Amino acid sequence: MFLLAVCITTLLAATLLSAVLTWLVRGLARQNRWLKGPGSDRHVHTEPVPRIGGIAVYLTFVAMIFFEMAIATLGLKLHRPESTRQLLGILMPATLMFLAGLADDFFGLRAIFKLGLQVLAGFWLFKLGCSIGVASVRVHGTDYTIWLSCAATVIWVVMLSNAFNLIDGLDGLAAGSSVFPLLVFSAVAVFHHNGQMGVASLILTGALLGFLRFNFNPATIFLGDCGSLFIGFMLSALSLAGSQAKAPTLLSVALPVVACGFPIVETVVSVMRRFLSGRPIFSADGEHFHHRLLKLGLTHRQVVVLLFGVSGVFSLMSVVFLFPKLDVVVVVAVALSLLVFVGVGKLGYAEFEEIGRLVVRASEQKSVIAQNVKIRHIAAALKDAATWEDVTRALRGGFHGGDFSGFGLEVYGQAAFSGSKDELVYARNVTLNPDPSDIQWSLTLEFAGADFSGYLELLCPYKVRSLRVDVNVLLQILKPALCRACRTIGRGTPTLVEKQRFTAKSSA
Repeated sequence: MFLLAVCITTLLAATLLSAVLTWLVRGLARQNRWLKGPGSDRHVHTEPVPRIGGIAVYLTFVAMIFFEMAIATLGLKLHRPESTRQLLGILMPATLMFLAGLADDFFGLRAIFKLGLQVLAGFWLFKLGCSIGVASVRVHGTDYTIWLSCAATVIWVVMLSNAFNLIDGLDGLAAGSSVFPLLVFSAVAVFHHNGQMGVASLILTGALLGFLRFNFNPATIFLGDCGSLFIGFMLSALSLAGSQAKAPTLLSVALPVVACGFPIVETVVSVMRRFLSGRPIFSADGEHFHHRLLKLGLTHRQVVVLLFGVSGVFSLMSVVFLFPKLDVVVVVAVALSLLVFVGVGKLGYAEFEEIGRLVVRASEQKSVIAQNVKIRHIAAALKDAATWEDVTRALRGGFHGGDFSGFGLEVYGQAAFSGSKDELVYARNVTLNPDPSDIQWSLTLEFAGADFSGYLELLCPYKVRSLRVDVNVLLQILKPALCRACRTIGRGTPTLVEKQRFTAKSSA
């Protein structure tokens, strides 16, 4: 009960102090015109707003940490000395991240420079003993465990630091979404008898709640990079500071990953869609989850509340890993996977719709191969075609039972009388699958040679599924075969116009 009272008091004190400091920082920013308007159409606000709210969050956290340590020295044994030293150590790279974000807010930093500072902060955190444990890895007698642990820790820090920077696009979204995983990390720390880290997580929670009073829609102050980078780093550090994160097991890593699932999924999806669309993965755009939800017609507050709920679901599900049972873990993993799959699908990203199309295409690969083989059979039959009717029979036999409901073939040759290459040599329309109710669309394959030209029009029902035949096979196999057949049959063959003229002269 005593610990509970201390936690509640700390949370309320941090919330109150943060609210006061946020109000002061906002007033100072307005007085000195430290305001920024919307920099692009990605930004949803229209008026200049202070973007240094992270100063209030940082000052609240540091002040409350030192206050809590001072109280602890009076006899409140809430933590161990090693935890205190570790937390003081964490404040150093956290301050580095805060200052890097503050410099970016005022002067702008290159992305590669910010990334370098994030890597440095991650390595610093590893040296402090806050690391992701990995199983022992030895190759040819050399132990790579420590290097893999260091790399995993740095990646974790970089990913979370950028993740919360990415979701900081709507009023209150980044700050509010951070509250849920922080509450989980606090519970995990207390569960593992690490009261110091538990209270630290609650202090940061209170700092964010106090800031949200001014940051929720309509926001009068934003976190800025100084706030989002600091919050992202502290979340990565607090998640690793407990004994749970140090255990070299999959489940110990899974808890913080799932707790921070919402910003992590946002980051992974952003990187994937930018890569798939051929854009730089670090480029900014207006296609984040909150942007897509706004385009779907939700209001600003509805989007924020909905994403708060998503973050809360991830954090709540992560608690399962405190008491890992295989069947429960499997159910939670499947449920979260479905949540991500269905949720991202509903947002209508063209990149992932294209991946879905390719998956469906792969499942139809047997039919695709069969249709392509038929085209190759047509090409083989055209080699032996001696008349235009042989060409028609070859096309009819190959296309029968495939994607197309009919075809039309027209060939033009050079007329002996006029010397022009526009006289009709052969024309034929063939219906393969008569269905007058179908709306038809066509695919035209044009071909030409030295003394002939023509086209093959392939008809397809409008309601048919995607073409199983590969268009490249039509272009690279069927088109050259038609050209060769036209060249062979067309030599010495009179055009239809010439035939008509010859008949008219004979009658005269």
